[in-house]
Amino acid sequence: GYFGEMSILTDELRSATTIAATHCHLLTLEGAAFRDLIRHVPDISFAIFRVVTKRLRAAEHIAQGI
Repeated sequence: GYFGEMSILTDELRSATTIAATHCHLLTLEGAAFRDLIRHVPDISFAIFRVVTKRLRAAEHIAQGI
């Protein structure tokens, strides 16, 4: 999964901290590296936009009590 994608897209500080429940591999990207990645592999941006859109819709439903 992804996390921190909204802050990297908006160039803002992260709004939450994540703790892994099990052993995992983690890849971190600074803003410049992320922009370089989507410049070379544009399909990645669509995958991230889908994740962001789903999270925003879920947050909207929670706010509306749906």
